[in-house]
Amino acid sequence: MKIQPSLITTACLLLAACSSPNRTLPFFDLHGKPQQLSFSVAGDGTPVATISSENKRDDHTFQLQTLSERKILLALNQQDYPLQQPLPHKIERVEFYELGQAGFVDVYQIQATDVCHAFRHHQPLNAEHALTFYQRDPQGQLRMSGLISQFEFSDNALLNINASELIPPLSQPNQFDGDALLHGSYQKIRSFLAHLICH
Repeated sequence: MKIQPSLITTACLLLAACSSPNRTLPFFDLHGKPQQLSFSVAGDGTPVATISSENKRDDHTFQLQTLSERKILLALNQQDYPLQQPLPHKIERVEFYELGQAGFVDVYQIQATDVCHAFRHHQPLNAEHALTFYQRDPQGQLRMSGLISQFEFSDNALLNINASELIPPLSQPNQFDGDALLHGSYQKIRSFLAHLICH
C-alpha cells in the first residue's frame, strides 16, 4: 500500500485547507484520535489554526506560520511560539505540526528537562509522533490513514522505534513500509531542532 503520486494531486485539490481561511483539515493526534484543525484569521489579520476539543474550553490556537514554503504550527513550553521571537532560555517541551500537501500532517511532541542541551550533547530524546496521510481504498475512495509512533533519536541518528501503529490496520502489514516514513519524519524533526530551535 504505497502512496501513489497521482493521489497527491487529487488530495491536494481536496485538502489544501491551510491555503485559505475558514477551512478545516482532519488529522490524527498523538493518541491516534481523529482531530480537526480549523483555519481562520485573527482580528489583527494573523492567520491562525485551532485544534478543537470536545468541551471547547481546551481548544488550542496556534499562529499559522510559513517555513520554507511549508505551513507549520509551533508551541514551546506549552505556549504558541512565533518564529521571530527570541527563544526561551530553557525548552522543556516542543510541539510541532507541519501541514504538507495532499493532506499530510506531521505532529511531534518532545519533552525533556532541557531539550536543546540534550540535543547539542548527542543525548537521546524521545518523540511522540503522528503522521496523517491519504490513500485510495480498493474501491478507489480517498481514505485518511495514520501512523502513530514513539521513537528515540539523537542529533545524528534514529536510535530506536519504540512503538508504531497504523490506523486503520492493514490485513497485510508487510505491504506498508512504515519505517521509511518514520526515517523521513526523524530527518525532519532533527533538521528543525538543529537549524531553528537548538542552533
